[in-house]
Amino acid sequence: MERVSFSALDLESLYRVIDASINIRKRYQYFLWTQGDLQRLLPHEILVCATGDLAKHDIRIDCFSGAPYGERMIELLGDPERGLIPRLVSHWRERDCAPLILPDARCDEREHAFLTREIRHLELVNCAAHGVVDYHSGMGAFFAFFRIENGVCRKYRYCLDLLVPHLYMALQRIAIGESPAAAAPGEGLVLSEREAEILRWMRAGKTNQEIGLILNISPFTVKNHVQKILRKLNVTNRTQAVAKSGPRKKPLESVSR
Repeated sequence: MERVSFSALDLESLYRVIDASINIRKRYQYFLWTQGDLQRLLPHEILVCATGDLAKHDIRIDCFSGAPYGERMIELLGDPERGLIPRLVSHWRERDCAPLILPDARCDEREHAFLTREIRHLELVNCAAHGVVDYHSGMGAFFAFFRIENGVCRKYRYCLDLLVPHLYMALQRIAIGESPAAAAPGEGLVLSEREAEILRWMRAGKTNQEIGLILNISPFTVKNHVQKILRKLNVTNRTQAVAKSGPRKKPLESVSR
């Protein structure tokens, strides 16, 4: 890799980014972290995180963005068959998991050109992406930074390689912190309004496809909500979730997203 020079301000930001990552336990903390000193090192408008089995595209999509985005955008990005993120993950793995930059004038691969067109079609402008993956299990995380002002320089590539492991570990800490097992004794389970609605249809025996048709959302979006429900209830499958959320003295609390 070419030599990269850091200013005193860059080095100070780098130290603060790494130091602050250790204390992240909540999603709002992660968002604030990515909007702070990280912006000096990896400027971006939208950050999309894909976690799970990267090899099989069995992934959960999270978006941390200062710009508004809706469920439809998440569907377009995360669809297992046609979504931009799974295709970026595949392209990244095919290129030996090296940091991925789009557009990149040095690359003339057909898939690279297609992905660049798709990024521009979705008005995401450009992309820098990298991840962490276990080659034996395929499990890991992939991070895609979009709308990078002034493009990607050598320092950006270097910081991408350097900081992605810290982005990954911070997400792992969030997963642990959000686990009901880690909650304070007596703390209520909190589902969003949409999660509570989907859980009711799960109790009725509906599949993701059927729930999607009922609620006019994609099965992929339903799947993402189901994964969040399972995590919040600290269970591993739908049957356990339905059983655990059955008749209770105090119903599950529902909050607006």
